[in-house]
Amino acid sequence: MNIRGQEFSGFRLLIDAVLVLMILVIIMGILGWVESLRFQMSEQRLYDGFDKAVNSPDGKVVLEKNLSIRGGIIFLTGSFERPGIKKKCIEFDALNVGGLVLSDTKRQVEVTNNMMVDMYYKCLRNINGTNCIVECDTCCEISFGKEFVTP
Repeated sequence: MNIRGQEFSGFRLLIDAVLVLMILVIIMGILGWVESLRFQMSEQRLYDGFDKAVNSPDGKVVLEKNLSIRGGIIFLTGSFERPGIKKKCIEFDALNVGGLVLSDTKRQVEVTNNMMVDMYYKCLRNINGTNCIVECDTCCEISFGKEFVTP
């Protein structure tokens, strides 16, 4: 190899390093986008599961399995309020694990870490004020990872 070829080999190595770095940045971007999409789809399933329970308020449990929830999110009962379902007619429950913090009033759940959780929903029509508070036509329970205890 002549001197010209030897000088070009260092430049070629620099070009290859830049190309590898660009490919790595693209792959990292794709992985971040896929993870974000996974959280968005799980959030949609979380609310769809609640809507299923609201549409059939017979006390049967609706289950949404393996939902990915992003850490740093706080769920409030008001975010589940629907026509005919007031926020005071909704209660939360949650497993007592790191990453889930249930408020004393059962009206707020804070997710502190990214996690996968099964969601349980149950709605029941209020018949003559026997199933929940009098002002509610339908009462709902939403549980983060904790199965409902059957009486």
